[in-house]
Amino acid sequence: MKNQIENIINWNKIAGNNDFNKHLEASMLSEEFAETIIAIKNKDKIEVLDWVCDIFIIGVWTLHKLWFTSEQISKAMDLIMENNYSKFQYDEKWSHICIKDENWKILKPEWFTPVDLSYLV
Repeated sequence: MKNQIENIINWNKIAGNNDFNKHLEASMLSEEFAETIIAIKNKDKIEVLDWVCDIFIIGVWTLHKLWFTSEQISKAMDLIMENNYSKFQYDEKWSHICIKDENWKILKPEWFTPVDLSYLV
């Protein structure tokens, strides 16, 4: 993951995308979300894959422009994924189970503690 993050940062530096512009960032994210709604509706797997990758790329570059290093971004991703795994419960066979709401969103169990990213800043 760290190499991908560094590649994204390097590509954007070469492209001259150095200044944070909240309007540009919001516009790019909004455009990508609009495209994915159409792609999902059309069941276009290729476009959905493209959208998710573009969102990741925009997100990483936005974080970097806001003074986060590739190491900080990578560590934050690791911590968030570790934290997401803590939402799982185990049944008597030690199978992973999770509680979901009516929309299939995974709910946080009562013991869940939000991830602390403050020391990365």
